[in-house]
Amino acid sequence: MLRLFFSLYILAACFSTPAWAAASDNTKRVLSIPILYVTDREKSVNRGDHQDFGVQMIEPVDALYYGCQQVKLKVTAEEAEEMTPLPLWGWSLHSEKDEKAQEAQKSKGNEVNGRNSTIKTTESLSSSTSVPSDSAVPSPAVVDETFKNQVFDKADEFEHLVASLRKAMEINKRREFIIFVHGCCIGFEGSMNQAAALEEATRIPVVAYAWGSVKGNYGGSTMTYPRSQERFNGLVRRLLQEFPDEKITLAGNSVGNMMIVEYCLETCVHSELRKFDNIILSRADMDAFAFKTQVKHVVRAGKHVSLYVAKNDPQINISGVLRWFFNPKDGSERVGNTRSAPMYKCDQPVVVYDVSALKMKHIMPHRAVSELLNNDGCTPADSPVYVYEKEKDNVVRIVERSGKTAERKFANAVGE
Repeated sequence: MLRLFFSLYILAACFSTPAWAAASDNTKRVLSIPILYVTDREKSVNRGDHQDFGVQMIEPVDALYYGCQQVKLKVTAEEAEEMTPLPLWGWSLHSEKDEKAQEAQKSKGNEVNGRNSTIKTTESLSSSTSVPSDSAVPSPAVVDETFKNQVFDKADEFEHLVASLRKAMEINKRREFIIFVHGCCIGFEGSMNQAAALEEATRIPVVAYAWGSVKGNYGGSTMTYPRSQERFNGLVRRLLQEFPDEKITLAGNSVGNMMIVEYCLETCVHSELRKFDNIILSRADMDAFAFKTQVKHVVRAGKHVSLYVAKNDPQINISGVLRWFFNPKDGSERVGNTRSAPMYKCDQPVVVYDVSALKMKHIMPHRAVSELLNNDGCTPADSPVYVYEKEKDNVVRIVERSGKTAERKFANAVGE
């Protein structure tokens, strides 16, 4: 009994502790990134022009909301300098002081007018509070109406998503986007933060599927994701049909990878669907022995399939330990653990990237993913921040170059 209590205590601590510590005191910049999203959560509190979503919708079966969210990430002055020039599809960067002034002005406007205010355009942003001359922060870029905080109108929600995505790719001059599925135990805001961290690293538009995981509850999340599955399958099929020539990456983290694998299994009966250019499974909290039989279907759905694993991922290790505790005869290996890598070496073209040396806990290695996509899904031959070391069979070990810090540690891009 004591053993069970101890295991559950550790598991609760891991899922309630942020993966990254809070940013240091020199965080004085706010980066705003537009994320296109699809969610099966119910509408929750509306804070001004910021729409939040709560628990998962049960009915109707195809219940989904579509929209765009301006996600704000706190960054240091040094990071802000490294990020410029910013992409032009609705990104902006300004001082924390300006951010507070803008929020205060919005609140005041709401009180006076008795209604929600909309996102400021370039003129209102630049005229509200000037950036100090020594801040080295550029004036905010144009916030196109397409990429403001909004829930798309139900009458043409999918069409609005498609139009917004086309516009982002046109501005980006890169016919490519990412469909991202988050892991368990986080709410809508957490899923948006994760998607923003991925978009910041790759500079590729991200469509986030914010399924109804239960914040801080592993068991509850594993119960909700099957309900989101068919909604996700239908969305992905429509996007593949709508974008037959664009490069599309399907990326997941932790439990979210189960949704990706189930989609690939389901597409066995949809042979007319095109392949993804990349399928990326990061920190996959899935049964390794089951995946050994499923991987052939994942490979059929993608031109390149990549796994990011580690031996020192606390959530993956505890997930395996708890399964072993309740069923000692079960091997209980998880796909996200390096020990499972040899299972996929046979005739399956799957590359396993061991990121143990990066010590990132349970976070997706965003910079490594960016380099992979920039190299057409293949292992980069060279990198300014990483060394890619070929190990036995299909395993590649990733280590940081001496004196380099590759991955940004956003204070609010936390959780699974």
